[in-house]
Amino acid sequence: MAIIWVQVQAAPYAPNDAAIQATSDSDGAAYIAAALLEIVGDCWGDLKDPATAWLAAHKAKNASTDGGSSSASGPVTSQSVGSVSKSYASGSVNYSTAEDSDLASTQFGRNFLRLRALACPEGFMAV
Repeated sequence: MAIIWVQVQAAPYAPNDAAIQATSDSDGAAYIAAALLEIVGDCWGDLKDPATAWLAAHKAKNASTDGGSSSASGPVTSQSVGSVSKSYASGSVNYSTAEDSDLASTQFGRNFLRLRALACPEGFMAV
């Protein structure tokens, strides 16, 4: 079954994201088509449609005017209230490629990375 844009705009993918909701069906279809070019190989199985949805949402978010900057891109490492502050270890992840770092810039890309790790633990190659 192929994913369509209205499914990406719905739960569990992006029901509350203004940039995704504002994306036209035709642009959404283009993001899905672009995502499908990257989701290759036999490893995806039943995760191909969810992976396509997450990757298409990531592409749409990055193409929006805010470029995905409204969503947090990593863990909270410090908090301050008045003159009191508290710091935490970041537990940051070093991504091996610029593409992975880009994917980590949105919540949608991070969900795609999680699915990719489940579906293709032996590695992943985009064309």
